[in-house]
Amino acid sequence: MEEFAVRGLRLKPQQTDNSRTTVMRIRISDSAYLEELADDLLHGDCVATPVAADALDVVHPYARDRREALTELRFFVRAWQARRPGVHIQVN
Repeated sequence: MEEFAVRGLRLKPQQTDNSRTTVMRIRISDSAYLEELADDLLHGDCVATPVAADALDVVHPYARDRREALTELRFFVRAWQARRPGVHIQVN
């Protein structure tokens, strides 16, 4: 896996083997906001792991299932984007 830097730290993405955990990928159009988005997700009780300069893998540990996790993450992302109209985010 490719390593990259966030806050001056070299990070290597981790893989999860927990089949009960739903991992969602977020891609962001402006990588300058990646760290801010990851921090905000953490404050929203999500775990965000950088996997590329423009992408995060996100886990919502309190969601009951994938549908709930996606619904809540998409709601969060729309609110986050509303404060940054030039930044586009894709959630998978």
